[in-house]
Amino acid sequence: MKIIDEQRLLDYTRCPLRAGPGVQEPVIERVAESLVQQLSLLAYEGSLPRLSHVRERAEALFKAAGEPVADHSRQLIRLCRRAHDLFTSNAVLHPETLYHLDIGTVVVEGSLTVLRAANRTEARVLRLRPRGAASPFAPDVVSMSRWLYGFKESGYPSCAVYNYGILYDLALRETFSEAQVQRWLIAATTSYTQRRAFPVPGTHCKGCARPCEEAKPCSPTS
Repeated sequence: MKIIDEQRLLDYTRCPLRAGPGVQEPVIERVAESLVQQLSLLAYEGSLPRLSHVRERAEALFKAAGEPVADHSRQLIRLCRRAHDLFTSNAVLHPETLYHLDIGTVVVEGSLTVLRAANRTEARVLRLRPRGAASPFAPDVVSMSRWLYGFKESGYPSCAVYNYGILYDLALRETFSEAQVQRWLIAATTSYTQRRAFPVPGTHCKGCARPCEEAKPCSPTS
């Protein structure tokens, strides 16, 4: 079976990104992902560090990326606070691990962290939202594939995506229907494997700077 990385599938379904060679992920996003990965394991083991130690870890990650810490001082403070708050307000059911999700004739693979809010039984599949305005989060293939895997594999009676703004104070719980997610992911993976234009305009086009015409295939180069 063909294996598709969740991030590559996400890039493919973002029309402006398919129009060109792609956009390099900003260093703050790489640092945020790495920091949360480290903290998820520590929190799972019951040894979440204090906020000052979280900052030391974040600074080390910036330095490892070859970035001067002073250039990201404001983002660094916000990032550390939000990352620390995430794991003090949620228990870690599973630290960040790889997952493999069968969708039709392909396998979507990626990594996910599963959390649980205090006094709740619902499993929360984490989706970091490191950039963008503090506005409603549009669902995407990463959210859907992680949710579907969590829904099938978590072993908990309910599961939701936990969209968490890592650089601003906003979080949003999101759920789907299994049938809806299956349809969306099959459409996305089929388009990817056959290199066809991604379906017709819909909610996946929220925020697009070059919207396509209704009832026509997406054409990011038009």
